[in-house]
Amino acid sequence: MKIYTGKAFILSIVAVNVACGTSLKVMSDYDKNIDFKRYKTFAVDTVRINETLNQLNISRITNAVKADLVKKGFTENISGPDLKVSAAAIVKDKQSMAGNTDYYSEATRYTTYNLQNYKDGSLLVDIADAKTNKLVWEGIGNKQVNKPIKDPDKEIPAMVTSIMAGFPPKEK
Repeated sequence: MKIYTGKAFILSIVAVNVACGTSLKVMSDYDKNIDFKRYKTFAVDTVRINETLNQLNISRITNAVKADLVKKGFTENISGPDLKVSAAAIVKDKQSMAGNTDYYSEATRYTTYNLQNYKDGSLLVDIADAKTNKLVWEGIGNKQVNKPIKDPDKEIPAMVTSIMAGFPPKEK
């Protein structure tokens, strides 16, 4: 597994000062037929990027994923892990359009359109069974991004923790 992480995305996705005050939207999905209690060890696989990402931020993401799993009782085992963990950061240029119509009379109205360009950033954390290479859990954080983060040493781990809050899934 590999991870895609864009410099603009990582430097921006967890920014406190993003346009429109958007917050990180987190979602996750998992295989409901898996007994997650059987997994005890993990190894972080590669990090993939769709834009240039500096090595410092790749390390921050990797270290945040490792720290989160260790806090949850998992042990890192590079030679024979139960789980393979990878992350991908993706930044896409997007546009949104909003229209506003002013009515001056029944016959007269004016519509104005506002087109906004923005970057849509996503950080994905995939966790697969190491023996079968089958995806067993995925967490995604998504945010509109426009500015670099102020403190990546704090904000990147906070973002990863939010994304991984649902791993392992709670028993029903």
